[in-house]
Amino acid sequence: MDIRFDALNIDNNAIEIVVEQLVPFLKNSADSRFRILDGAGITEKHIILYEEIFLPYCEERSNHFDYHHNDFASDTWCGEQVCLSKIHLINQKAWWLLHYFAIEEAIESFCDVKEEKLNKISRHIARCLLDGDMCVKDAVKWCISDELKLKESTVDSIVDKINTRLEEYKKVPSHPMTYR
Repeated sequence: MDIRFDALNIDNNAIEIVVEQLVPFLKNSADSRFRILDGAGITEKHIILYEEIFLPYCEERSNHFDYHHNDFASDTWCGEQVCLSKIHLINQKAWWLLHYFAIEEAIESFCDVKEEKLNKISRHIARCLLDGDMCVKDAVKWCISDELKLKESTVDSIVDKINTRLEEYKKVPSHPMTYR
């Protein structure tokens, strides 16, 4: 039986977007293997993106380099194919978080919603978009129209803001890591 990874490369465009958002806050540190998050203006969003996307990606990128270029061998369950699979997973997670934060920011800019309710609504809309294959307008209307009792013009403004942000993200090119 031939069990092989069937991709030549793994997109990492969402990871690139996350890194771009974190660049102003990333600093070199002699005490850390990877750059650390430091500086004024760091939000909870930055911390989540750093811990959930940036650090795991740096680890897998480093492992990929070792396996691809340094003939590194390990006695654990890992290898170049595993690194690329994990990078694919991290990229998918990054897409989910980018959608979630775009939705959250759009709603916050037009509504005054308690944080717990905002988190719930943002997660629900993100699931509808990514898992339910709904368009932004339908997802927003379905998830918040009744819940928040918004005017149609406010819903349209939220939808426009989310669509604009997601379109910006889709234009970002990927710089994939290549499987030999």
